[in-house]
Amino acid sequence: MKKILLGILFLFCCSLCHLKAQEYTLVSSDTLKCETCETFSQAQPTDDRYRVVTNRFWANWFVLGGVGGHSFYGDYGHMNKFSETVSPNFHVGVGKWFTPGIGTKIQFARSNSKGFSEQETWFTYGDLHETNDGTAYWKSKMRWWNLSVHAMFNLSRLFKGYEGKISDELMNQFILSAGIGTVHQMNIDAQRNEWSGHLEFQYSRFFDKEKKFSLDLKAQGMFCQTNFDG
Repeated sequence: MKKILLGILFLFCCSLCHLKAQEYTLVSSDTLKCETCETFSQAQPTDDRYRVVTNRFWANWFVLGGVGGHSFYGDYGHMNKFSETVSPNFHVGVGKWFTPGIGTKIQFARSNSKGFSEQETWFTYGDLHETNDGTAYWKSKMRWWNLSVHAMFNLSRLFKGYEGKISDELMNQFILSAGIGTVHQMNIDAQRNEWSGHLEFQYSRFFDKEKKFSLDLKAQGMFCQTNFDG
């Protein structure tokens, strides 16, 4: 979780009965001011690791980027080998954690998807092929980009609690995301925009106690309308 260091907060108090020299209390960023106290000499620490404290708007933003591969499985995905449906893809995005366990992100992805079709469509190409049982089919290729918005749930922190701003705990974290988006079909005469649903499970390995950088492994699923490939 990316953290933006907060400035040091000084609290002061003075007596109503007689003048006193100013007193300062050093308060860390994991500390709240006591709103109901008559004075501010006693800070209220957030020592409960399950306590929910929202972040300031400009705090806890992060950027992401990734490359990987995917397999497309449509109505005719069984026509040929699995390897014939694998394509590379990449994505970039930006997001924010509202609390240590709940956040959101917006993500842009670009890829091509390879599949098969028993009918000629905008996406079929090449010669006609046959399966072992004599069924005729074409190879197909869909070029697309996707823009999606996701709700993120840091399962590690939701179940185990927030480990603190600088900590060697929870260096391995698991995040579940769900979202909706739109898919735009490219390089065809008919303009095609379709809805998409997204589900993602992420493992993050952090390399510093402030959790500024991580290496992520993701298993993603994108679910499109039935006419995605034709």
